[in-house]
Amino acid sequence: MQLSVILAYISMISTVIPLVVALFLFKKLSIEMKLFLGYFAITIVVDSISLYLIMTKGSVFWMHHYFTLFEYFTFASLFLYWHKRRWGKLVSALSMPIFTIFWIVSKIYFEQPDDFDYLTSTTESVFLIAISIFYFLESAEYAYPRISKRYSFWVTSGVLIYFSSNFLTFIFANVAEFWFFHHVINFFTNMLFVYAFYLCAVSAADK
Repeated sequence: MQLSVILAYISMISTVIPLVVALFLFKKLSIEMKLFLGYFAITIVVDSISLYLIMTKGSVFWMHHYFTLFEYFTFASLFLYWHKRRWGKLVSALSMPIFTIFWIVSKIYFEQPDDFDYLTSTTESVFLIAISIFYFLESAEYAYPRISKRYSFWVTSGVLIYFSSNFLTFIFANVAEFWFFHHVINFFTNMLFVYAFYLCAVSAADK
């Protein structure tokens, strides 16, 4: 079995780890992190169906078109909840209908259900990179003490790293090495999300 295939499976399986950790810590999680748990549950379902369709020679891309929209709403909602400044909340809130309109237009005119959604996935990455940077700018403005102890910091770091790598991967989609890079980054960001769930539970226990 090729190394790239092995990494793809490891990357897919790594999504289970945040879900298991979050379920174990469920009672101590904040409201938005409990909702974030749902993101991993749906991701696993989508990945499992995708794997089955690949094995049965079925088309998998149509599911990912819808998953992209769901994924964007998940992370934009988290940032909407975490932003303190009104401008930050406004950016996150307005980005959702704007992205939805762009997503619909892309499906009608530019993307086919049997092809990978490069346009909307790349746009999603750009939007979430920007919103992540807005969050870090706001954090610097508030001068949060020991920001590395805030679980939102680690989720945001994971989002920024993951979608920055996605952006590069989709631009250089025909270069196999970039998909190798994507699988490694996906595993790494899932471990950051595991740490975020842990910090959320610890912060609740300290209250």
